Amino acid sequence: MINQRGVNPFDRLGIHVIQFPSKRWGFVGTLPAALGDVVPASTADVMGGRAYTAPDGQIVTVKFPSFATEAEARAHTAARGVACRERTC
Repeated sequence: MINQRGVNPFDRLGIHVIQFPSKRWGFVGTLPAALGDVVPASTADVMGGRAYTAPDGQIVTVKFPSFATEAEARAHTAARGVACRERTC
């Protein structure tokens, strides 16, 4: 898919690793589903529009983990095969 500028928007993921107020580290931005885990959806997930029907018919959502350190968060992206640039992830 190429946009009006001739760029594939999926080539530019805006993944950012931040420290939350809870002092845990996690991801914000345009996150690929590969960084998360597919789990059964709660009622809140369904009502909030975060749920979808999996091929097996189960209603699921993608949950993204948080980490104790920034290094753990960055290692998670590498383990899941998501490329990160120095400033974005």
